[in-house]
Amino acid sequence: MLYANKHRWVKRIHPDILPDFGKSGIKKISQLLAKLGDTNISYKFSPLDEDFFTWFTPQYEKQVGSKKNFSGHNVIAKTLHRENKIFPYFSLTVFESDTPVGGVIFTLRKNRLSIAFRVFKPSWDKNPTVRCSPALLAEYLLARHALDNNLEYLAHGVDKNPYGLNASIGLAIFKLSVGCRPEIYFNHEIKDFNTAEYSTDTLVFEYKTGSKVIEEATLMTTLENLPKYEQLMKYEHLLKIKTVLMELNQVSTN
Repeated sequence: MLYANKHRWVKRIHPDILPDFGKSGIKKISQLLAKLGDTNISYKFSPLDEDFFTWFTPQYEKQVGSKKNFSGHNVIAKTLHRENKIFPYFSLTVFESDTPVGGVIFTLRKNRLSIAFRVFKPSWDKNPTVRCSPALLAEYLLARHALDNNLEYLAHGVDKNPYGLNASIGLAIFKLSVGCRPEIYFNHEIKDFNTAEYSTDTLVFEYKTGSKVIEEATLMTTLENLPKYEQLMKYEHLLKIKTVLMELNQVSTN
């Protein structure tokens, strides 16, 4: 199986941005927006500055430091202190009781909002009944920000392929759930993946000659673990999934 080792996620911005989040996402976002003024949850868009990194860097390093095969980034050097910047950097910070629970560093390009780095707590500390996670709220706010700035696309930063061996498969599920589809990154290498050499849950985005958009992926997992990835199968309009059950060496197409 051939695959490109790098890809990015892209979402087209429509005048009505909510449908891209699916029925569950729409419900969660709408419920939070309806009562946002009655909660201690808030957010802020700002030009990127030094103060942002006082909380962002420790939280980012703690989260990515636990990831397998992650080499790390000097985030401030790659953004605010980057030499010869073509586009200025901005930030979105999401707060709970005036304490940051996550944020995003991004640029506004000619036709897209491009995300460079992001980190979020998985849930709220003081709002246990709010079903819309900090990351999901931020994704909606960024899409709306792109729409307000008359941009055509929202682009996430570059991910390494395959998932499971690099970032978590859950990250791919989240990006599909908010309406993003994967595209091959311009600076990539084509590699060969042999399913017989691996025994861990892995999601491989397949390479198709002549196509920029990635349309198919193979999930390697056990029969016991397969229910964990049920949500992955719900986005066939964005990515078709083939499943390899490792114990049975059996391939099924969804």
